[in-house]
Amino acid sequence: MLCMMRGMTAHLLPAARKSARIAATLLALAPLPALAQALTADQQTKIDKIVADALASSKVPSASIAIVQGGRIVYAKAYGNQGPDVKRTSADTRYQIASISKQFGAMAALMLEDEGRLDFDADVREYVSELPDFGSTITPRHLVHHTSGIRDWPHAMMLGGMTYTDVISFDKILRMLYQQEDLDFPPGSEYSYSNTGYNLLARIIEVQSGESFRDYTEARIFEPLGMVDCHVGMHRDACDAYLAEGRIAELRTLAPGGRVVGKSTMGVGVLEVRASRFCCRRLRRVRARARARLGSCPMGPRRRRRRALRR
Repeated sequence: MLCMMRGMTAHLLPAARKSARIAATLLALAPLPALAQALTADQQTKIDKIVADALASSKVPSASIAIVQGGRIVYAKAYGNQGPDVKRTSADTRYQIASISKQFGAMAALMLEDEGRLDFDADVREYVSELPDFGSTITPRHLVHHTSGIRDWPHAMMLGGMTYTDVISFDKILRMLYQQEDLDFPPGSEYSYSNTGYNLLARIIEVQSGESFRDYTEARIFEPLGMVDCHVGMHRDACDAYLAEGRIAELRTLAPGGRVVGKSTMGVGVLEVRASRFCCRRLRRVRARARARLGSCPMGPRRRRRRALRR
């Protein structure tokens, strides 16, 4: 089961996260036919209620779901308000799938490694010389595993007074990174989630491939896999009439808001897909290959504390 919920483009509130998990779990457990076939009217009614209840309790404006059996989609439907530019709610509407996009950045880096154009254990300053010398070597492997010590740009920029309604460009994020004076911890010693690390990884991919991140991933990953409806969205264009938009969470309140423009989340969370045509089997193939190649990341004390608190 694939569930896309479009709500707060900043941080989902706890209620929204909980409702998303509940909806996904209940849909996954909903009794379905043994073989891939259309759902019964009763099953569809139950699924509609699950999603409607999740949207109502979380205040998330829209969701698209797809149920996959036997490698094919047997049910796809959209719910709620997908945004002012969407004329009719549809499962064909594209959603940005946020940080699920990161695995494709890691995959692109692995492909460059296969071609001998990227060393996962080399100093990233060999590829991006503008990066300051922090006195410790940061490698692409650190970027992939969130163990680089590089600060996360959303938190750093919010401390500087910016909000998610401001225009936050990819170049602005890189300038912030190039002006960073030190790291949060020695590379490889701890785990700390860093969107900035994947922005830097995307920049490395561009430098070493000689192509834009969008062109490289489409030509080398999505088109060969037949994922023609998946692409890296980086700016507003005519196709945005089919892109769902949410609202921005500021101080735990909801207010209408746009999304960051430019290439701000390139390599981080800007992949756009459609529930009606999303290929889960191919996605699993990409994830399995990346997991086999990269292994697991070390768990530092911060991550262990967070995991202990969730239990």
